[in-house]
Amino acid sequence: MLTVKVLDFAPSTNLNQSIIQLFFAVFARSFNLYNKENKQIVQPNMKKTVNLIYKAALNRTTGLEQDAEIIQQLLQSSAYKVNHYKITERRIFKKLGIPQSLTSKIKTYLKTRGSKFGINIFLEKIRPEFLGYAEKNILIPNHEMFSTNNVHLLEFIDCVLCKTKYAQKIFSNLGCNSKFISFSSKDNLNTKIRKNYNHFLHLAGKSSYRRGTNQILDLWKNNFEFPKLTVIARQVNKSDYKNCHNIEILDEYVTDEVVLDLQNRCGVHLCLSEAEGFGHFIVEGLSCGASIVTTNGKPMNELVQSDRGYLVECSKIQRKERNLHDTFYFDPLDLKKKVFQVIEDTQQEKNKKSTAARKWFEDNNKFFQENFISMMLL
Repeated sequence: MLTVKVLDFAPSTNLNQSIIQLFFAVFARSFNLYNKENKQIVQPNMKKTVNLIYKAALNRTTGLEQDAEIIQQLLQSSAYKVNHYKITERRIFKKLGIPQSLTSKIKTYLKTRGSKFGINIFLEKIRPEFLGYAEKNILIPNHEMFSTNNVHLLEFIDCVLCKTKYAQKIFSNLGCNSKFISFSSKDNLNTKIRKNYNHFLHLAGKSSYRRGTNQILDLWKNNFEFPKLTVIARQVNKSDYKNCHNIEILDEYVTDEVVLDLQNRCGVHLCLSEAEGFGHFIVEGLSCGASIVTTNGKPMNELVQSDRGYLVECSKIQRKERNLHDTFYFDPLDLKKKVFQVIEDTQQEKNKKSTAARKWFEDNNKFFQENFISMMLL
């Protein structure tokens, strides 16, 4: 006899809300979505099927979607069949008190009809409702987004594939079977564009609050002799810098073509992150052969070293509540020193760093591809 786990919904003060919750509960029970003992349909070539599970946005491409695209290309080249399961959190469900996990279960069942995959790959976050849909469960975390509240779910993960050595140490200390595989980013090199080392780029997007955008802008504002700086960031008050001839702020939507042009044209990229799971904007800069100025903290200093960039010392290192990682705050005074160092370096030294940056990107990409596929075969 099949048993069904009863859903524990909090009492609703709204009758319509309660009715909607009841509908979803009955719907889920009819498909037996909560019965772990239910025998799943095993596909003939199940081991070569991978289910990628990650959060996605409705109107933009996220970093996790970029991760998924990179993984898909790699898996398909090795004859794996890839299914994308995108978690899109709907505000209407939250408003009505319907758990996102419940709608995920229903959508998953309708999409897979109960069939199992060989491998689940969770990007960034473990979604427990999917654990029973594969023979093997793998997590590729962004450690700065992984809370201590989710540590208990790691016991259901067969292997944690880590993008950085720093992440591998974190998850190994938690008792996980963790492997360092590195990761990769898009290759944005355009050899037709000549680099200008007197043009700096700061690409923050919506993450300006954790990439030192305001500190960078203030430093440039107080040093009018600094080279031109182009900043791509939201939530920046342009009026504060309207009289700064060496600052250009792009705070509206910027096309991919414009970003690619700037990544190749600007010889120096300012990537002063407090924390990164990997750092696509750093690695994309390295792919272009740019000199990266970044924080001398983990894992940023795994990606960038003195042969291919400049490391800015930290003024403070902090471990926040419920975090597994340290947060690194760069020292603005040391950033000023590094900017002057960039200016004073010879063209030959800058070209040497550019060559080393590109070589690191190519070597790392090869390392990641080989190690990722080998982990799929275990």
